[in-house]
Amino acid sequence: MDAALELGVPGGRINTIAARGHRAGAGITEVGGQAADIDDLRALSALIGSGEIVLPIDRVFPLEQVQGAYRHLMAGHLRGKVVLATR
Repeated sequence: MDAALELGVPGGRINTIAARGHRAGAGITEVGGQAADIDDLRALSALIGSGEIVLPIDRVFPLEQVQGAYRHLMAGHLRGKVVLATR
């Protein structure tokens, strides 16, 4: 968030699920999955499906490799989300 603000990104274009209260007053919004309902998830899914929101994927693991996926996640330096696939 700090880097984005220093680069001139308006606070209203920044969203966080983790650093709540950081840079208070900058207009940064805070969300969390616990407040999402099924309609929110449907809307988000539609935005991702249409390409309006791009969700970068770092790596896809088969469900049977969940431990490897978690190790990969905890190693850090990801360039997207870690996905567990059931097929």
